Amino acid sequence: MKHTRILLILGIIAFALLNGCSKDDNQPDTSKYAIYTAGEYNINHACYWKNGERSDFGVVSDITGMSVSNGDVYVSGYFSAGNAPPYSAPSFWKNGVKTNLPDDTDLPSGSPFRAAYAKGVYATGNDVYTVGRYNVSDASPYNFRVQPCYWKNTTRFDITDYPDRFAETTCIFVSGSDVYIGGKYLVPNSDGFSEAYQACYWKNGVKTDLPAGVDSYVTDIFVENGKVYAVGSWKNETFPPFYSTVCYWADGQKVDLITVKDPLYDFHHANAIFVDNGTVYIAGGLSYEGSGNACYWKGNNLTKLTKNAAAHSIFVKDGIVFTSGCCDAKNGKCYETGAIGTVPCYWVNTKCTELSIESHDWCNSYNNYAIGIFVE
Repeated sequence: MKHTRILLILGIIAFALLNGCSKDDNQPDTSKYAIYTAGEYNINHACYWKNGERSDFGVVSDITGMSVSNGDVYVSGYFSAGNAPPYSAPSFWKNGVKTNLPDDTDLPSGSPFRAAYAKGVYATGNDVYTVGRYNVSDASPYNFRVQPCYWKNTTRFDITDYPDRFAETTCIFVSGSDVYIGGKYLVPNSDGFSEAYQACYWKNGVKTDLPAGVDSYVTDIFVENGKVYAVGSWKNETFPPFYSTVCYWADGQKVDLITVKDPLYDFHHANAIFVDNGTVYIAGGLSYEGSGNACYWKGNNLTKLTKNAAAHSIFVKDGIVFTSGCCDAKNGKCYETGAIGTVPCYWVNTKCTELSIESHDWCNSYNNYAIGIFVE
């Protein structure tokens, strides 16, 4: 009898290991929701999923963001255009149909610095807002200057409130008639020889600096009840020379999420933020003892999701935390090396679900991920 009981327990453990990466024994019922995700697979094949059903819409250079409005799926990114050599051009896709976004680069065709990017998207009603940048020529000794901008539908608005030749926009949020854009700009270091980034956001084109240490930046932004939340990182000089500390700002007040004290923590990053009734949720990852772990924070409390994975986006609905990213495939190895491939996936609380992909090349599996998630 004792031997039978042991075999039964071992069988239950084995079944759990073979059927997902969940730590959550009490999974919520999500059948009433529409779960949207968007991303790439097989090196730049763009797609989105609705409740796991995939819709492909072509080959791109990169997919950067997703938003959903009235059941329509909007995806931002950029693609290769022009010739000798090709350059990146910004666009968004509505339900898989591409709309090119105008830039005003004056760099000649064939210049290696000729480029424009769409870095994020936010749809509200019938309007779509896309944020990005394009390169323009600059006086010697510089080859080019970066011009940050955003588009409302296809009308471009340049951002001019920054002090130097380089500012980068990374994310966008729209609340009523107000447009909030997160990013960074370049400033000289105190040594007079090097430069570093300053985290900031723009509200309707007016810049607000966010307090931090050296080399800070914003990766995502969220607004609730007029309060501005941003998430990002800053370089922690207490642990030289390479450590960064992930943090978020709530109306300009910085809150550090992890302070590196253990050298086993090699790296950690925060990619996305969501706020639900004043509670801050952040998606990201950390590298620990040589392995990358997807994770999310609720306030300052860290929840690890899956080993050898990364979380790129987060959404909260009825107290359920939905996170998207990439993870090791349950079944799939490169025939040349035997290495395990990666797949796009999403988590409901801590339960991981792989997303469908087609004709997968496991030997080129590094660019498979779900960059955005939305639940309605």
